[in-house]
Amino acid sequence: MVDYVLCRPKGGLNDILCQIETCWQYAVAHDRKLVVDTQQSGLLDDFSNYFEVKGEYADIAELDISALENLAADASCFPEFANVDAAAYRAVFDAPARNYIETESGQKITFDFEQSYPHELLIHHQCGGGAHSIDLMKRLQFTKETAEHVKAALAKLPETYISIHVRNTDLATDYKTFFASLKKAVDGKDILVCSDDRACVDYGREYFDNSRVFSVSDIPETGGKPHSYEC
Repeated sequence: MVDYVLCRPKGGLNDILCQIETCWQYAVAHDRKLVVDTQQSGLLDDFSNYFEVKGEYADIAELDISALENLAADASCFPEFANVDAAAYRAVFDAPARNYIETESGQKITFDFEQSYPHELLIHHQCGGGAHSIDLMKRLQFTKETAEHVKAALAKLPETYISIHVRNTDLATDYKTFFASLKKAVDGKDILVCSDDRACVDYGREYFDNSRVFSVSDIPETGGKPHSYEC
């Protein structure tokens, strides 16, 4: 019988990768199969649409929730309030805990990574970054479609350019003052503006009026909410 670790990572891409790596290491140490679910958190899409496990690691991890379709409805689960169906519990960010908790119990939606469990399914539904993402990427690769998309985006870049990265949703940034401090230095140059806020990119195009300002992606309008949160 196969026992599982279900990872539902929250946050941006680096958080997602770090949380998956933490669960991966636990799965290896405790002879479990790792399953990744980012449909209702993180990417808000199947992780397997963007990444795939390199062949030699295929027996350790499955990158979408469908891997749990054959799990018995009465399978034992930890935490006890959690479930394969993410709609069975409500996760909210708790400032004192600095992570996600289940609303009714107030407990973090995770388990003790230093402990073994008899349960058939362990659920980890948390955020948190770091450098573990680098280790995970040694075992993952882009899907063919994602690789082609990345290549197409890179092909749009000029030979030389200045890049500006502005985070302005969950963390607010005074990007207008920052842009003003850069204007003389970047005047007349090609500028790549990467941001999670469409208004920031639009402002850059208007403000740097003597430069070619561009982006390699179409940033949707989210009303100030991060793309990796449920909108």
